[in-house]
Amino acid sequence: MHRTTAYMMLAIACVGLAVIAAGCGGGGARGPYTIAGTVKDDVDNPVEGAVVTATVQGEASPVDTTTTSSTGGFAFALPSGTYVIEASKGGLSDREVVTITASQAALSLALVLTEQPPPPPNVTGVVHTAALAPVAGATVTARKDGVLVDTTATDATGMYSFGLLAGQTYVLAATATGFNPAQQTVVLPVGGWVVVNFTLEPS
Repeated sequence: MHRTTAYMMLAIACVGLAVIAAGCGGGGARGPYTIAGTVKDDVDNPVEGAVVTATVQGEASPVDTTTTSSTGGFAFALPSGTYVIEASKGGLSDREVVTITASQAALSLALVLTEQPPPPPNVTGVVHTAALAPVAGATVTARKDGVLVDTTATDATGMYSFGLLAGQTYVLAATATGFNPAQQTVVLPVGGWVVVNFTLEPS
């Protein structure tokens, strides 16, 4: 009887340890994991003070932001998933899409800041009056996180277009002499177009 009780207690203890181990393993499968790397210029010098963001692929806002050290280094601790890692400074940038999983719990990146070609137009629209008359020569701006990223002017038909990074959130604003300004917030889809029209009221 005593021996049977001892076996039962041992079995219960083993089950408890297995549950604890499974719980620890589940947490480990989610991370966080390390994404680290360096940011350099096109002649292989480290870039200090570059802004590096980590954004879940397909999302608009970064989940983490950091700046590079004096050696150009940076690091993130993130859950498993697919991320867009982007570094920028002084109008130069580089980005890389990476996937981190439990089987690859640490990634090392080498980003090189260069002047990137503008993306193809993916935002277009018309600036017009309430009577649908086109407003030619209106200024249309695009800002991201309060920072001006692009400016254009409408043509004779009131049309404008931008080429902006997909998966990001922008505030578009239209202004013209004799009219009150107007603005809209837009999230650009990945691989698609967005049409943003503005109706300007006389000032």
